[in-house]
Amino acid sequence: MLESAHRRLRAAVVTNRGFEIIRPCLEGLAAQGLSAGAIVGLSGLQPVEAQQRRAAIESVLPGVTVLTVARPGANLARAAVLSAADDGDILAFIDDDAAPGPAWSKTLHSAWAGAGPDVGAIGGPVRPLFLAPRPRWMSDYLVGGLSIIDFGPDPTELSPETGFLYLANLSIDVAHTRRIGGFDTSLGPVGGTAGFGDDIELQRSMVSAGLRVLYAPEAWVEHRIPAARLKRRPMLDRRYRNGLDYARKSQTPRARLAVSIGWCILAGLTDAVRGRSSRAMDRFAYAAQCVGEVRRPRRRD
Repeated sequence: MLESAHRRLRAAVVTNRGFEIIRPCLEGLAAQGLSAGAIVGLSGLQPVEAQQRRAAIESVLPGVTVLTVARPGANLARAAVLSAADDGDILAFIDDDAAPGPAWSKTLHSAWAGAGPDVGAIGGPVRPLFLAPRPRWMSDYLVGGLSIIDFGPDPTELSPETGFLYLANLSIDVAHTRRIGGFDTSLGPVGGTAGFGDDIELQRSMVSAGLRVLYAPEAWVEHRIPAARLKRRPMLDRRYRNGLDYARKSQTPRARLAVSIGWCILAGLTDAVRGRSSRAMDRFAYAAQCVGEVRRPRRRD
Protein backbone atom coordinates (compact mmCIF):
# COMPACT_ATOMS: atom_id res chain seq x y z
CA MET A 1 0.00 0.00 0.00
CA LEU A 2 1.33 3.43 -0.96
CA GLU A 3 0.10 6.85 0.14
CA SER A 4 -0.57 9.39 -2.61
CA ALA A 5 -1.92 12.83 -1.66
CA HIS A 6 -3.84 11.30 1.28
CA ARG A 7 -5.16 8.52 -0.96
CA ARG A 8 -4.04 4.92 -0.65
CA LEU A 9 -2.91 2.97 -3.67
CA ARG A 10 -4.06 -0.58 -3.00
CA ALA A 11 -3.38 -3.58 -5.21
CA ALA A 12 -6.54 -5.51 -6.12
CA VAL A 13 -6.74 -9.07 -7.47
CA VAL A 14 -9.72 -11.35 -8.06
CA THR A 15 -9.14 -15.06 -8.62
CA ASN A 16 -10.50 -18.58 -8.64
CA ARG A 17 -7.31 -20.14 -9.97
CA GLY A 18 -4.84 -22.41 -8.21
CA PHE A 19 -2.21 -20.83 -6.00
CA GLU A 20 0.74 -21.76 -8.19
CA ILE A 21 -0.85 -19.94 -11.09
CA ILE A 22 -1.38 -16.72 -9.14
CA ARG A 23 1.88 -16.86 -7.20
CA PRO A 24 3.93 -14.77 -9.72
CA CYS A 25 1.34 -11.99 -9.47
CA LEU A 26 1.35 -12.00 -5.67
CA GLU A 27 5.14 -12.15 -5.44
CA GLY A 28 5.40 -9.26 -7.87
CA LEU A 29 3.09 -7.15 -5.72
CA ALA A 30 5.01 -8.06 -2.56
CA ALA A 31 8.31 -7.09 -4.19
CA GLN A 32 6.91 -3.60 -4.86
CA GLY A 33 5.79 -3.05 -1.28
CA LEU A 34 2.09 -3.58 -1.94
CA SER A 35 1.41 -6.36 0.58
CA ALA A 36 -0.21 -4.31 3.32
CA GLY A 37 -3.51 -2.93 2.10
CA ALA A 38 -3.82 -5.25 -0.88
CA ILE A 39 -7.24 -6.82 -1.42
CA VAL A 40 -7.73 -10.27 -2.95
CA GLY A 41 -11.22 -11.48 -3.82
CA LEU A 42 -11.67 -15.25 -3.97
CA SER A 43 -14.47 -16.22 -6.35
CA GLY A 44 -16.68 -19.29 -6.07
CA LEU A 45 -14.41 -21.50 -3.94
CA GLN A 46 -15.64 -24.08 -1.47
CA PRO A 47 -15.05 -23.15 2.22
CA VAL A 48 -12.15 -25.54 2.83
CA GLU A 49 -10.46 -24.59 -0.44
CA ALA A 50 -11.00 -20.89 0.28
CA GLN A 51 -9.44 -21.23 3.72
CA GLN A 52 -6.38 -22.96 2.28
CA ARG A 53 -6.07 -20.35 -0.46
CA ARG A 54 -6.35 -17.54 2.09
CA ALA A 55 -3.49 -18.96 4.14
CA ALA A 56 -1.28 -19.34 1.07
CA ILE A 57 -2.01 -15.78 -0.08
CA GLU A 58 -1.32 -14.32 3.36
CA SER A 59 2.03 -16.11 3.44
CA VAL A 60 3.11 -14.13 0.36
CA LEU A 61 1.25 -10.87 1.08
CA PRO A 62 1.37 -10.13 4.83
CA GLY A 63 -1.31 -7.60 5.73
CA VAL A 64 -3.52 -8.47 2.77
CA THR A 65 -7.32 -8.43 3.01
CA VAL A 66 -8.77 -11.63 1.58
CA LEU A 67 -12.48 -11.67 0.70
CA THR A 68 -14.47 -14.79 -0.10
CA VAL A 69 -17.39 -14.49 -2.53
CA ALA A 70 -19.39 -17.71 -2.53
CA ARG A 71 -21.03 -17.19 -5.92
CA PRO A 72 -18.69 -17.71 -8.89
CA GLY A 73 -17.84 -14.81 -11.16
CA ALA A 74 -14.92 -12.41 -11.28
CA ASN A 75 -17.40 -9.58 -11.79
CA LEU A 76 -19.01 -10.26 -8.39
CA ALA A 77 -15.59 -10.54 -6.74
CA ARG A 78 -14.57 -7.17 -8.20
CA ALA A 79 -17.75 -5.61 -6.83
CA ALA A 80 -16.91 -7.06 -3.40
CA VAL A 81 -13.38 -5.63 -3.56
CA LEU A 82 -14.81 -2.22 -4.41
CA SER A 83 -17.22 -2.45 -1.46
CA ALA A 84 -14.35 -3.27 0.91
CA ALA A 85 -12.32 -0.19 -0.08
CA ASP A 86 -12.58 3.32 1.35
CA ASP A 87 -13.61 6.37 -0.65
CA GLY A 88 -10.07 7.72 -0.40
CA ASP A 89 -8.54 4.60 -1.93
CA ILE A 90 -7.18 3.96 -5.38
CA LEU A 91 -7.70 0.32 -6.37
CA ALA A 92 -5.00 -0.92 -8.74
CA PHE A 93 -6.52 -3.99 -10.41
CA ILE A 94 -4.22 -6.55 -11.96
CA ASP A 95 -5.13 -9.94 -13.42
CA ASP A 96 -4.25 -12.95 -11.29
CA ASP A 97 -2.20 -14.41 -14.16
CA ALA A 98 -0.25 -11.19 -14.74
CA ALA A 99 2.83 -9.80 -13.03
CA PRO A 100 3.64 -6.12 -12.56
CA GLY A 101 6.53 -4.55 -14.43
CA PRO A 102 9.41 -3.13 -12.35
CA ALA A 103 8.05 0.43 -12.36
CA TRP A 104 4.35 -0.43 -12.07
CA SER A 105 3.56 0.78 -8.55
CA LYS A 106 5.99 3.71 -8.72
CA THR A 107 4.47 4.93 -11.98
CA LEU A 108 0.89 4.62 -10.74
CA HIS A 109 1.80 6.37 -7.49
CA SER A 110 3.35 9.28 -9.37
CA ALA A 111 0.52 9.46 -11.88
CA TRP A 112 -2.15 9.62 -9.18
CA ALA A 113 -0.14 12.11 -7.14
CA GLY A 114 -0.19 14.45 -10.13
CA ALA A 115 -3.74 13.67 -11.24
CA GLY A 116 -6.44 16.28 -11.01
CA PRO A 117 -9.75 15.75 -9.20
CA ASP A 118 -11.45 14.84 -12.47
CA VAL A 119 -9.36 11.70 -13.10
CA GLY A 120 -11.35 8.50 -12.65
CA ALA A 121 -8.89 5.86 -13.86
CA ILE A 122 -5.25 5.36 -14.82
CA GLY A 123 -3.80 2.25 -16.42
CA GLY A 124 -1.04 1.00 -18.64
CA PRO A 125 0.01 -1.59 -21.21
CA VAL A 126 -0.61 -5.31 -20.91
CA ARG A 127 2.26 -7.18 -22.54
CA PRO A 128 2.07 -10.86 -23.52
CA LEU A 129 4.26 -13.56 -22.02
CA PHE A 130 3.68 -16.60 -24.22
CA LEU A 131 4.18 -19.86 -22.32
CA ALA A 132 4.30 -21.76 -25.62
CA PRO A 133 5.41 -20.75 -29.12
CA ARG A 134 3.06 -18.25 -30.73
CA PRO A 135 1.30 -19.90 -33.70
CA ARG A 136 1.96 -18.51 -37.14
CA TRP A 137 -1.75 -17.89 -37.65
CA MET A 138 -2.02 -15.66 -34.58
CA SER A 139 -1.93 -12.06 -35.80
CA ASP A 140 -1.53 -8.96 -33.65
CA TYR A 141 -5.28 -8.49 -34.08
CA LEU A 142 -5.93 -11.84 -32.38
CA VAL A 143 -3.32 -11.23 -29.68
CA GLY A 144 -5.19 -8.05 -28.81
CA GLY A 145 -8.19 -10.24 -28.00
CA LEU A 146 -6.17 -11.86 -25.20
CA SER A 147 -6.40 -8.68 -23.07
CA ILE A 148 -3.16 -7.39 -24.61
CA ILE A 149 -3.04 -3.64 -25.11
CA ASP A 150 -0.50 -0.91 -25.84
CA PHE A 151 -1.23 2.68 -26.83
CA GLY A 152 2.41 3.56 -27.42
CA PRO A 153 5.28 5.16 -25.48
CA ASP A 154 3.64 8.47 -24.55
CA PRO A 155 1.16 9.30 -21.76
CA THR A 156 -2.24 10.21 -23.16
CA GLU A 157 -5.90 10.63 -22.32
CA LEU A 158 -8.23 7.94 -23.63
CA SER A 159 -11.79 8.16 -24.92
CA PRO A 160 -14.38 5.97 -26.67
CA GLU A 161 -12.88 7.12 -29.97
CA THR A 162 -9.28 6.19 -29.12
CA GLY A 163 -9.89 3.09 -27.02
CA PHE A 164 -9.88 2.03 -23.40
CA LEU A 165 -7.86 -0.06 -20.96
CA TYR A 166 -8.49 -3.50 -19.48
CA LEU A 167 -8.93 -4.51 -15.85
CA ALA A 168 -5.85 -6.65 -16.33
CA ASN A 169 -4.06 -3.37 -15.56
CA LEU A 170 -6.39 -0.59 -14.45
CA SER A 171 -6.41 1.56 -11.31
CA ILE A 172 -9.60 3.38 -10.35
CA ASP A 173 -10.61 6.13 -7.96
CA VAL A 174 -13.01 4.43 -5.52
CA ALA A 175 -15.12 7.49 -4.74
CA HIS A 176 -15.63 8.35 -8.41
CA THR A 177 -16.39 4.72 -9.27
CA ARG A 178 -19.05 4.51 -6.59
CA ARG A 179 -20.56 7.80 -7.70
CA ILE A 180 -21.22 6.46 -11.20
CA GLY A 181 -22.69 3.21 -9.91
CA GLY A 182 -19.66 0.91 -9.71
CA PHE A 183 -19.14 -2.13 -11.89
CA ASP A 184 -21.95 -3.43 -14.07
CA THR A 185 -22.11 -7.02 -12.81
CA SER A 186 -24.28 -8.09 -15.76
CA LEU A 187 -21.09 -7.83 -17.85
CA GLY A 188 -17.70 -9.43 -17.57
CA PRO A 189 -16.91 -12.96 -16.32
CA VAL A 190 -20.35 -14.04 -15.05
CA GLY A 191 -20.60 -17.27 -13.08
CA GLY A 192 -18.22 -19.88 -14.39
CA THR A 193 -18.09 -18.55 -17.95
CA ALA A 194 -15.72 -16.12 -19.59
CA GLY A 195 -17.04 -12.68 -20.36
CA PHE A 196 -15.95 -9.19 -21.24
CA GLY A 197 -16.98 -5.58 -21.24
CA ASP A 198 -17.32 -4.55 -17.59
CA ASP A 199 -14.05 -2.63 -17.72
CA ILE A 200 -14.94 -0.85 -20.98
CA GLU A 201 -18.42 0.02 -19.71
CA LEU A 202 -16.94 1.44 -16.50
CA GLN A 203 -14.63 3.74 -18.44
CA ARG A 204 -17.43 4.82 -20.79
CA SER A 205 -19.51 5.75 -17.76
CA MET A 206 -16.60 7.71 -16.31
CA VAL A 207 -16.14 9.73 -19.49
CA SER A 208 -19.90 10.34 -19.74
CA ALA A 209 -19.79 11.68 -16.17
CA GLY A 210 -17.00 14.14 -17.06
CA LEU A 211 -14.14 12.07 -15.66
CA ARG A 212 -10.85 11.43 -17.41
CA VAL A 213 -9.13 8.12 -18.16
CA LEU A 214 -5.35 8.33 -18.45
CA TYR A 215 -2.77 6.01 -19.99
CA ALA A 216 0.62 5.66 -18.26
CA PRO A 217 2.98 3.69 -20.54
CA GLU A 218 5.55 2.81 -17.85
CA ALA A 219 2.89 1.15 -15.67
CA TRP A 220 2.95 -2.09 -17.65
CA VAL A 221 2.18 -5.62 -16.61
CA GLU A 222 3.09 -8.93 -18.22
CA HIS A 223 0.16 -11.22 -18.93
CA ARG A 224 0.90 -14.96 -19.01
CA ILE A 225 -0.63 -16.67 -22.07
CA PRO A 226 -0.75 -20.46 -21.58
CA ALA A 227 -0.61 -22.96 -24.41
CA ALA A 228 -4.34 -23.71 -24.05
CA ARG A 229 -5.20 -20.19 -25.24
CA LEU A 230 -2.95 -20.48 -28.29
CA LYS A 231 -5.36 -22.75 -30.15
CA ARG A 232 -8.00 -21.92 -32.71
CA ARG A 233 -11.11 -23.12 -30.89
CA PRO A 234 -10.49 -21.22 -27.62
CA MET A 235 -9.65 -18.14 -29.66
CA LEU A 236 -12.91 -18.32 -31.62
CA ASP A 237 -14.89 -18.99 -28.44
CA ARG A 238 -13.33 -15.95 -26.80
CA ARG A 239 -14.30 -13.72 -29.73
CA TYR A 240 -17.82 -15.16 -29.70
CA ARG A 241 -18.21 -14.27 -26.02
CA ASN A 242 -16.80 -10.86 -26.74
CA GLY A 243 -19.60 -10.42 -29.25
CA LEU A 244 -22.20 -11.49 -26.68
CA ASP A 245 -21.15 -8.66 -24.40
CA TYR A 246 -20.64 -6.14 -27.18
CA ALA A 247 -24.21 -6.75 -28.35
CA ARG A 248 -25.53 -5.02 -25.26
CA LYS A 249 -24.66 -1.64 -26.76
CA SER A 250 -24.47 -2.55 -30.44
CA GLN A 251 -26.47 -0.51 -32.92
CA THR A 252 -25.49 -2.63 -35.93
CA PRO A 253 -28.56 -4.11 -37.68
CA ARG A 254 -28.70 -7.89 -37.47
CA ALA A 255 -29.09 -8.15 -41.24
CA ARG A 256 -25.77 -6.37 -41.69
CA LEU A 257 -24.14 -8.66 -39.14
CA ALA A 258 -25.48 -11.70 -40.99
CA VAL A 259 -23.92 -10.43 -44.20
CA SER A 260 -20.61 -9.88 -42.40
CA ILE A 261 -20.70 -13.42 -41.01
CA GLY A 262 -21.26 -14.96 -44.42
CA TRP A 263 -18.66 -12.79 -46.15
CA CYS A 264 -16.01 -13.42 -43.45
CA ILE A 265 -16.52 -17.18 -43.55
CA LEU A 266 -16.32 -17.29 -47.34
CA ALA A 267 -13.27 -15.01 -47.44
CA GLY A 268 -11.66 -16.95 -44.60
CA LEU A 269 -12.06 -20.25 -46.41
CA THR A 270 -10.54 -18.70 -49.53
CA ASP A 271 -7.59 -17.39 -47.51
CA ALA A 272 -7.11 -20.79 -45.86
CA VAL A 273 -7.03 -22.56 -49.25
CA ARG A 274 -4.44 -20.05 -50.45
CA GLY A 275 -2.26 -20.63 -47.37
CA ARG A 276 -2.95 -17.27 -45.73
CA SER A 277 -3.61 -18.77 -42.30
CA SER A 278 -3.27 -15.53 -40.34
CA ARG A 279 -5.72 -13.60 -42.50
CA ALA A 280 -8.10 -16.55 -42.48
CA MET A 281 -8.18 -16.70 -38.67
CA ASP A 282 -8.73 -12.94 -38.47
CA ARG A 283 -11.83 -13.33 -40.63
CA PHE A 284 -13.12 -16.36 -38.72
CA ALA A 285 -12.59 -14.54 -35.41
CA TYR A 286 -14.56 -11.53 -36.59
CA ALA A 287 -17.32 -13.82 -37.84
CA ALA A 288 -17.47 -15.47 -34.40
CA GLN A 289 -17.80 -12.07 -32.77
CA CYS A 290 -20.64 -11.14 -35.12
CA VAL A 291 -22.40 -14.42 -34.29
CA GLY A 292 -22.23 -13.46 -30.62
CA GLU A 293 -23.75 -10.07 -31.41
CA VAL A 294 -26.59 -11.68 -33.33
CA ARG A 295 -27.43 -14.30 -30.72
CA ARG A 296 -27.66 -12.14 -27.61
CA PRO A 297 -30.93 -10.22 -27.05
CA ARG A 298 -30.11 -6.53 -26.89
CA ARG A 299 -30.99 -4.39 -23.92
CA ARG A 300 -31.88 -0.81 -24.62
CA ASP A 301 -30.94 1.68 -21.89
